[in-house]
Amino acid sequence: AKILSVAFSPDGRRVVSGSVDGTALVWDFATLTKAVPKDADGLLAELRNRDAIAGYDAVLELAARPADAVKWLQPELLRPKPTDADVAGWIRDLSAADEATRKAAAQALEREGRGVEKAMLAAHGSNPPEPTRIALSLLTSQLDDARVPRRLLESRGMEALERCGSADARKLLAAIAAAYPDSLAGRDAATAVQRMDAAAK
Repeated sequence: AKILSVAFSPDGRRVVSGSVDGTALVWDFATLTKAVPKDADGLLAELRNRDAIAGYDAVLELAARPADAVKWLQPELLRPKPTDADVAGWIRDLSAADEATRKAAAQALEREGRGVEKAMLAAHGSNPPEPTRIALSLLTSQLDDARVPRRLLESRGMEALERCGSADARKLLAAIAAAYPDSLAGRDAATAVQRMDAAAK
């Protein structure tokens, strides 16, 4: 039914809604609030979450734990560069017979992002099998899409590191900027380092 009125309780913990059919409902905010995870897997998953509130809560949780933030985010944001053979294998597997192999290949290429862009574009222009062509078109079109889980993790993870403000967090951001100077993530990291340095003066 259409809601006609809303009122908060004096302590702000409950809200009452009144509907056109005469129904009044009391909502307890405590039951509507999602608990912020405390473990690495849970927080990293929330950084990838398209829910802005969940993602922001994870950023704040990591920012309050600088040592954990650096330890957990480093393998996600500063990965060893894949070999040409690795990239060629992932591209080839985009046309694999089983879905699990195709999905794993697409996730690996998405995770590497700009680092494998040239290889994906070259493969796309070499008349690959139709499934590979379609997958490559989708992957390259999403490289800078802020809603893609990889980009959400990158941007929120670097925000958390900047908020940490620790020497180790700055060191990790500087390393990301140096490793990926031509990528959006690398430029974001460089900008974060500049802001941290300016704030420290």
